[in-house]
Amino acid sequence: MKWSLALAIAFTLPTSVAFADEPRRVAYVDPTTGSIDVARPFVADAPKPAEPAADRFGYQVEVGLANTYVFRGRPQYRNRTDPSSQNTAALTVKSVGPGDLSVTVWNQIAVDGYRAQPGTALEFDTTAAYAVRLFDRVDASIGYLGYFYPKAADGQHVDGSHELFVTAALAQWVAIPSLGVYADAVRLKGVYVNPAIAKRFESGPVAFTPQLGVGFAAYQAVPAQVNDVTASAALQWTFEGPLYLALRGWVSYLGAPASAMPDGDGSIAKRVVPSAMLAIGASR
Repeated sequence: MKWSLALAIAFTLPTSVAFADEPRRVAYVDPTTGSIDVARPFVADAPKPAEPAADRFGYQVEVGLANTYVFRGRPQYRNRTDPSSQNTAALTVKSVGPGDLSVTVWNQIAVDGYRAQPGTALEFDTTAAYAVRLFDRVDASIGYLGYFYPKAADGQHVDGSHELFVTAALAQWVAIPSLGVYADAVRLKGVYVNPAIAKRFESGPVAFTPQLGVGFAAYQAVPAQVNDVTASAALQWTFEGPLYLALRGWVSYLGAPASAMPDGDGSIAKRVVPSAMLAIGASR
């Protein structure tokens, strides 16, 4: 199980980065993919000095239901058909120095087969990030991402991984290229690198964001490899004030060696992992 958990935490992608004429936004780090999420910005305009102090704060609260739980291309549950509740709570303080400071707690719970999951039935991920715009066109962030498993199986650590990360996305292009580097020197002792490209389309209250990313992993227990190739799409409808409804989907190709695949099966059917989630939330 240590091996599978190491691979699981070492493995995918979905960012909205502000364009020149858009509100300044903090890059949200999505724990399900370990990358900045262009589809889910949650911070409004940077406040003017005369604005109320409350305008310095942004938030996101979201409740979602997914058909399963996939992290960086790898299924996390015993069966790919076990549904998952996935929830987010985030708070941002804007204009802390030249950038914005955000804290996020993400949680997933196995809805079916809770007792049968391999230590992954319950998870809490915590993120602290500082985001800033550089040279008027690069949205960069630096932070910490911790993965915690209260129901960890025997021989596993409750604190499964501790990552320090740096992300950068180039705005003001037809599409948004981004790069994330996630290093763990505590548990997995290695690095996950995630270049990606995304495009955000907006029409009134509806936004559609397709994205394509490649994950490269090198850990103490995992040789350097192309970990996953992930295509994703997010459709989000803001229907009442801060409230929104989102439908997100991912298809990942897992590049792990056949020996690391479940039952040693390295077939295409085992390597291609689809997942989808319906979520409702509020953000500002």
